Amino acid sequence: MPEDEILYHYTSIAGLNGILCSRSVWASDCRYLNDEKELVHALDLFLGRFDGSEREALSLALHWHNSSRAHCVLSLSRSPKVLSQWRAYGDDGRGAALGFYRRHLPGIAKELPRMLVDCVYDDHEGFVDGVIQRRNEDIAALVKMHEKERALNAFWELIDRNPQPLVRLYAELLRIKNPAFKEEQEVRLVISGNL
Repeated sequence: MPEDEILYHYTSIAGLNGILCSRSVWASDCRYLNDEKELVHALDLFLGRFDGSEREALSLALHWHNSSRAHCVLSLSRSPKVLSQWRAYGDDGRGAALGFYRRHLPGIAKELPRMLVDCVYDDHEGFVDGVIQRRNEDIAALVKMHEKERALNAFWELIDRNPQPLVRLYAELLRIKNPAFKEEQEVRLVISGNL
């Protein structure tokens, strides 16, 4: 996507006032998004591609990562003209759509791991296959950590010292979105931090 693309965050006038007064925007924990089943679906598709010790290692790693870290999402749209967004988040058309340049968004929350990702609405299975190819090194690193430390506490400590493979993997899986919401053209700023 072009770096000069503008992405829009829909909000009410009260929300806009809060953003301007605090000079900050809030991200939502991914477990409390409108469709919390999206992440469950993505994890099931992903883990379904593995078996044996690889599946065990990845399942344990993802479980720990999900329970020990918050994965927050700032939802944006590539369009300022999505009627459903105006109705749901823009106070039925009386709110605002704030524009952010794509190139500036990764600078938000600099102290925390973050990724800007475009949502995927179709061919989730093919997308997961692509994730496995793109994140092959991260997957191999997680499996290797599990082989090195079979005891859960020791394995989870290794993950805590090196969370980046899971941060990248989680952000990829959070791209999967229900096709019914395709008109939203959603882009997510995913921010991960310790609970």
